[in-house]
Amino acid sequence: MKSTEDSIRFMSSQRTERLNYKSDLPDNKKIWIAISLAALVFFLIIANPSKYYFLNDDFGLIPISAEKHFIHGYFFRLLFNISLWFDHLIWGRTALGYHLTNVIIHIVNSILLFLFAQSLFILYHDNNTLLKSWLASVLFLLYAFHSESIFWIAGRGGSLSSLFFLSAGICYLKRDHRRLNIFLSVFFFICGLFVYESVWIFPFFCFAISATDVLTKKKDRKRESRYIIFVISAFLFYFIYRRMITGKLSTDYELGSIVHLNVSALFYNYNTLIARSFLPPMASSKLFLASYLLGIAVSLVILFALIKKRKMNVLTWLLIICFMISILPPVSLGIDTHDTESERFIYLSSIFAILLIIEVLSLLLNARKFFICSILLMIAHGFYLFQSALVYRFSGSITRKSLEFINQKQELENIYLVNLPSQYKGALMFRSGLTGAIQWICTDCKYGHLVTLNAHEFTKRKKTFQLLELKGERGIKSMNGKLIVDSAGSNSKIELSHVSFSFRPGKDMILYWTDSSLVKIK
Repeated sequence: MKSTEDSIRFMSSQRTERLNYKSDLPDNKKIWIAISLAALVFFLIIANPSKYYFLNDDFGLIPISAEKHFIHGYFFRLLFNISLWFDHLIWGRTALGYHLTNVIIHIVNSILLFLFAQSLFILYHDNNTLLKSWLASVLFLLYAFHSESIFWIAGRGGSLSSLFFLSAGICYLKRDHRRLNIFLSVFFFICGLFVYESVWIFPFFCFAISATDVLTKKKDRKRESRYIIFVISAFLFYFIYRRMITGKLSTDYELGSIVHLNVSALFYNYNTLIARSFLPPMASSKLFLASYLLGIAVSLVILFALIKKRKMNVLTWLLIICFMISILPPVSLGIDTHDTESERFIYLSSIFAILLIIEVLSLLLNARKFFICSILLMIAHGFYLFQSALVYRFSGSITRKSLEFINQKQELENIYLVNLPSQYKGALMFRSGLTGAIQWICTDCKYGHLVTLNAHEFTKRKKTFQLLELKGERGIKSMNGKLIVDSAGSNSKIELSHVSFSFRPGKDMILYWTDSSLVKIK
């Protein structure tokens, strides 16, 4: 009887909120629509799928998934690999289609975040529910630290798992509306488990929500306990099934530092994950540390100010707890503080980071200042996201031009790779090697051995990238002061940065990269 009365009061509060929406919406409708359209158009321009190409892990994951090997190694990312297989079924080796899928997933997530935030704000009777949900959604669309999941095909795991997390979260927040919602919540959670490990936090999220509702006497303890047991049981069955299929519950890649109790690494990784959820990458480690410490100081001042003014509410504490939990899955791996690498690890945690930012700003500022500050925040993140987009576009252009240059009808015994490009500011190129890329993309090129002599990180983004071809028979005296051919005979000796190797013109090929060119010597 009590739970029925609670449901009636909850539905009544919902209707009251919706009436408030309708009374507030007409004055802001045109502005909101204009800002939303501007943000969407801007995002579509910088995320234009035709501007990006395959990178690094893409050359290994996509061909394996194309052959319907959805579970390989110890990773258990069945639905993630199925998504790659489905893209390959439609697009083959055309990168545009894969990136289009990434863009669609991110836009859907922005819409789901609006619904998730709306449900969360309504549940805790927060003010300006519609406005804050909308601002969070638009900010999420432009959030600068989503680059890897948007612009890199293999980074899709972060965004796809967040899609299932948001869907599961929305259903769990509405678990008392219909009994079906709790089953849908667990179903979406299970789907997320077969995508990426970041969704592992969902049982903790459910526990935080249910515990909060029980403590505030909104929900019945027995019923909430049954819900939590249901979610945890699904999580346990996932691990049992994973152990049956792969032979392991997890890998050292996922939990290495935790299993080996590397406390210093875990402490460092946890703090860098917190910092990178709010701060852009920086070239200077000292500057990054100073910015993080300053951020902690400002956050503590704001926290004490809100407590003193008695503005801290249940929702704010809940968002803080959820954010601190959400960065736990990748804590064994950490994140780079100098570039965009590993930003897929904080895609899901940014959901709570953004909601926390919006909630705190609304508590600190009046309506006008809150709105203006949120718009300025969107502009700043849009700028940084655009900078990241340029990084991935450049890296994609290098990999595409290089592979097109290699893909010619030829039969060779050895291909020597000199200064093989590994990455540019976190956007990986051929860091895992060139073998998979040549086998998948360069089907006309046949060779016996692929020899990597050294790797090279791009440090500058040149406007033009030249492709040059030289004949070994003509003899090469020098190239940028590093490459020397002693003779132009049939068996020449190449000296490169204290590394010597034999080169036979017509049978071997040298691929030599610089910041502005790729030189092919045959």
